[in-house]
Amino acid sequence: MVGSLVSYISHRRRVAFISLSAMVYRTPQEKVLIVHTHKYFLAESQQRLDPL
Repeated sequence: MVGSLVSYISHRRRVAFISLSAMVYRTPQEKVLIVHTHKYFLAESQQRLDPL
């Protein structure tokens, strides 16, 4: 379970990083959406690691 969780989180971070690294080509609206999505993924990953 832990191994698959770490793999899941690293995949999410990689996807978010690719999205953020391509920001140069984005419109302002797309940038806002990408940043909010990135924050959501990080919060979700943290919640999976440390549930309340």
